[in-house]
Amino acid sequence: MLGLVTRCTHGVVMNSRWVAKSLNFNKNYEASVFETTIRVIGGLLSAYDLSDDKVFLEKARDIADRLLPAWNTPSGIPYNIINLRYGDARNPRWTGGKSILADAGSEQLEFIALSQRTNDPKYQQKVEYVIEELHKTFPADGLLPIYIDPHTGITSYSKISFGAMGDSFYEYLLKAWIQGNKTESVTHYREMWETSMKGLKSLIRKTTPSSYAYICEKTGSSLSDKMDELACFAPGMLALGSTGYGPDEAEKFLSLAEEVPWRKYLRSCFARAGSVYPLMYGSFEAPD
Repeated sequence: MLGLVTRCTHGVVMNSRWVAKSLNFNKNYEASVFETTIRVIGGLLSAYDLSDDKVFLEKARDIADRLLPAWNTPSGIPYNIINLRYGDARNPRWTGGKSILADAGSEQLEFIALSQRTNDPKYQQKVEYVIEELHKTFPADGLLPIYIDPHTGITSYSKISFGAMGDSFYEYLLKAWIQGNKTESVTHYREMWETSMKGLKSLIRKTTPSSYAYICEKTGSSLSDKMDELACFAPGMLALGSTGYGPDEAEKFLSLAEEVPWRKYLRSCFARAGSVYPLMYGSFEAPD
């Protein structure tokens, strides 16, 4: 283990020279705000924590500052794409100009961590405002459609999914509560997550006759019997979140995590082309 840590640290030191001399974000390039946040800012902050080399923190701050104009919308809900050099932000055409839930609601961990390490609250303020706005009109079942209007902050009529474009919003609610040391100031994250888990349970269906549990998608009042492969994160999330409940409720969520098919279904997901599958193949017969 010590050898592994030593090699990792050595690699970080080696990479710090490249980061200092060659990593340049001043590019005429349209970047995904979400992907850049979780991979670039997250990676740089991890390297900083491992090495204590401030070049990583400085670069994380540089790229974060280039992303910040994406939050300059009437509602504070960010656009999903931004030009790194000019700061021009927009949403993809295929969303009809709407922001994506998993993008807008999955930047909290990295931006909060950046504020903690730089003692500059502006990053945390931007991302926490998004959650505060969603909290104001959070539905009773905790399930949000995947599209949000960045001008009004209101969700648009669209599908509800724990797969692509919805998934990490729910994950980040739980992890922001953990990141905040489960204190009173982050209680609303936990409350929103628990509400969403009640909604998740309403989406659980089972195949027949094999009785494998899966998570449906929903549009309006209609359920769709398919489960996106990205929804396979849910068992881990449920297990992690179970620790915040009392013993009886925790056991229920652990049991639910065990039910969701993260062996046979996961193999089925990666064995087939694409990312979304109707549950009617192999051992997955027509659902109830």
